[in-house]
Amino acid sequence: MPIHFCLRKFPCFWLLAIPLTMQCKTSHQKLSVGETSDPKIVGGTRVAAQDKIATHTVALVDLGDKGGQYCSGSLIGPRHILTAAHCFNELEKKPFILFQRSFEPATDARDRFQMARVSRVAIHSGYSHAVSDVYDKRIIARVDVQKVPSPGRPLDDLAIALIDPDAEIPSSYQAVSIASASALQSEPIRIKAAGFGCQSTACDETKSELRKVPMSYVKTFEDAGMILLSGGAGRGTCPGDSGGPEFIETEDGLRQLAVVSTGPDACEAGIAVDTLLEPYEAWITTAIQNLARSGWQNPAYRLVDFAP
Repeated sequence: MPIHFCLRKFPCFWLLAIPLTMQCKTSHQKLSVGETSDPKIVGGTRVAAQDKIATHTVALVDLGDKGGQYCSGSLIGPRHILTAAHCFNELEKKPFILFQRSFEPATDARDRFQMARVSRVAIHSGYSHAVSDVYDKRIIARVDVQKVPSPGRPLDDLAIALIDPDAEIPSSYQAVSIASASALQSEPIRIKAAGFGCQSTACDETKSELRKVPMSYVKTFEDAGMILLSGGAGRGTCPGDSGGPEFIETEDGLRQLAVVSTGPDACEAGIAVDTLLEPYEAWITTAIQNLARSGWQNPAYRLVDFAP
C-alpha cells in the first residue's frame, strides 16, 4: 500500500479510475511511467467478516463520471469517517462511504445499498498539498527503511468526513477508539494496516477488497507526529490505502494508532510514513462535535460541502 509520491494519495488502477495526487496512497488507477499513485495492501490477506478490523474500516468511493474506489478510512464517530486530508485534494468527486468488504465498479457503483453519501468534510487547517508533495518526492525512490528522513514538521494529513444524516450505517459497524502512542513502547508491538488499495505497484485489479497486513514499528518522527513502519519486502500499503487505519491490539481491544499517509513509490518496498492519532485527539473531538452544525467554522479546520 505505498502511498508516497502522493502521500499515498494516488489512485491505483480501476475500471473507473480517479487520478489523485502523486504517490499518496489514494486510488486505483493504472499509472504511466513517472506517475505515482495511492497504494493498497500488498502481500496482505483478506479481512474476514468476523474480524474486528471489518467493523471499523470503510472505503471512499467516487461515484462521479470517472469514479472508483480511491481511499480508505475508519468509522471514528456516530456518522464520522476519519481519513487522510490528501484524499480531498480534488474536490470534483462525488464521495460516498462504502460499508462492505469489496467493491466492483461495474456493478456496485449502481447499487448504493451499502453506501452513504459524504455531505461535508473537515480538513485539518495545517494540511498543505504542496508541502506534502515536496516530502513525497524526497522519499519516492527509497528502498532502505533506515534511510527514510523525517518530514521535519507535521504534515497534518487528516480529514473527517460527515455522512449524510439520512444514510443508514449497518449495525455491524462501530466507531473505533484511538490508541495511546505509549503503546509503541511495549513489546512485542503488533501493528496491522488495513485498506482497500492496490495489491501491487502495477495496481491492475478491477475489484477492490478490504485487506490487512502486519507492519513493524521502526521509529517515531517526533518533530512531525508521524511513525515510520516497515512491512518487509513485498508487504505494505499501496494506492487506495491512503486514509486507512493502522490498528494495535490492546487490553481493551482493537485501537487505531495511525492513519496511512505516504511512502515510497514502490508498494513492494513495504515502507510507510503515517500520521499518529494521539497528538490529534483534541482536533478529532472538535471536528466531530462541530461538523454537523451548518456553517460552523473553526480555525482548526476548513470545511468543504458536497452537493447531494
